[in-house]
Amino acid sequence: TRDLVQKYVNKLTNDLNNDSPSSKNSVYIEFEKIWYKHYAYIMESIWDYLPDDYEDDFLQAKTFGEIKPLLIKAISDMEVKAINSETKDSLIYPDDSEKKYIAIGGNRLSRGFTLEGLTINYFIRNTNFSDTLLQMGRWFGYRPGYIDCCKLFATKDALLKFDQTTITIEDLEQKFIEMNRNPENTPDNFALRVLKHPGVLKLTRPSILKNTREVNWSYSDHLIQTTKFHIEKRKIENSWKYLASHISKLKSKFEIKYDPKGKPDYFEYQTKSTDDLFQFFKLPNTFYDPTDKDEKNYFSTLEQYIKLCNEKGKLTKWSVVIKVKGDGSVLKSSDSGLSLDIHKAVRSGLKPGTRWANELLNNHIFAAGGGSSNIFGGGKDMQIRLDPSEITSATKEFKSQLFKDLKSKYKDLPEKEIQKKVDNTGVPEKVFRKMMSDEEGVLVIYLMDLESVFKYNKKEVPELNNLKKTVDTNIPLIGYAIGIPEVDSSIGGNYLESIFHQEEEESDEENEDFENYIEVLEYDNS
Repeated sequence: TRDLVQKYVNKLTNDLNNDSPSSKNSVYIEFEKIWYKHYAYIMESIWDYLPDDYEDDFLQAKTFGEIKPLLIKAISDMEVKAINSETKDSLIYPDDSEKKYIAIGGNRLSRGFTLEGLTINYFIRNTNFSDTLLQMGRWFGYRPGYIDCCKLFATKDALLKFDQTTITIEDLEQKFIEMNRNPENTPDNFALRVLKHPGVLKLTRPSILKNTREVNWSYSDHLIQTTKFHIEKRKIENSWKYLASHISKLKSKFEIKYDPKGKPDYFEYQTKSTDDLFQFFKLPNTFYDPTDKDEKNYFSTLEQYIKLCNEKGKLTKWSVVIKVKGDGSVLKSSDSGLSLDIHKAVRSGLKPGTRWANELLNNHIFAAGGGSSNIFGGGKDMQIRLDPSEITSATKEFKSQLFKDLKSKYKDLPEKEIQKKVDNTGVPEKVFRKMMSDEEGVLVIYLMDLESVFKYNKKEVPELNNLKKTVDTNIPLIGYAIGIPEVDSSIGGNYLESIFHQEEEESDEENEDFENYIEVLEYDNS
């Protein structure tokens, strides 16, 4: 690979030095295409992705006209290195001059290795270990001014696995927050647990996990959302046909609920048994799950978990909710089988050029919410099983805790400014879900405006016109959000939990090339 890359670098160097920058057949035109495909959009809109208080004076939009004269300098003196135990190549960073490397390697570059000034990475390694995937982010470091330049090119399979690993990390982050808020928590009574994805990803090598044990995991205190959808005529039509038919049969059991202003807010159906809930799970749908090849059992694991809970008297009372208010087009009551017209929810399309926009264009998979992967309408959608006093209490407790957290974070900020931040922060659904009893659960059904899938910022995306013509946009796209409160943690599947710290480590030849290897899942039991 090194030899082939070196040959290509030599060709580019020759072409850049000899082609006319204004020629239509020059290598400069190829670079310009690359610029517009991978960089221009991000350069112009990088601030849309960053927090409001992010500061970086170096992040300034550039044009290809500014980049063009620098291409020859950029590629000159480029060294291509193969970093492995056979070549003995090494990366040397001089103190008094710049250095440009293309580093190619396997194990030695895969984990615990930092490349100074790295901006581009091609990750084609096929790994089933979460900790290997998590090293990808730290390769780039945290250098001001470079966020819009860093690029990771990877296989679709690797990106999918990284998505799954991210869910694990978000779950763990939340547990850190909860542990930190209670000073009485110690590793003895609050072991750090990492969600294990059965059959898809392993956390790390077995030798690293010798000091762990498997304990039960569960859907306790989780919001499960369907966030990816097939945009396919037959699937969309069937999902709506069977849902509308099922709703029509239960029409008399759906009760209209009103908001504080007396306007219809949602329909609620309180099930008599979890079998009634499972009927909704079994309906044809458009939900996309890349880990389930036949896509016939999207909710099978969740259903199994609910059954285990039922055996202990948990999660026996369910509300099935259909939202009435949304920003989309109107679905007539005659079409829905319900007694009121429904304003469909809007889950807007994706920024052209982004990963998920390309997934919609090329593979007809729509990711609601794009990067946020969220169809959930907001915290209020999980107030459904609470009475007004419980809602008030939960809101007050959240705002009070948020004030304390922000005061600790922004020590120099006046309390008035901190209070303004608190007032402008919506209450997350988790706050209300935690107030529910362990007998209760909520299924929220969103009827989404299919027309909005093909728009970005309310404007049509021309590239999607051909796909749009294949479906009936009057039919709603159906999404589920399932809220589960805290339930006894002994019910469920598997977590990996660290049990103690071993001072002595067994020799692991596979890790000998790794520098600063980070072990996971360990804590000092004292």
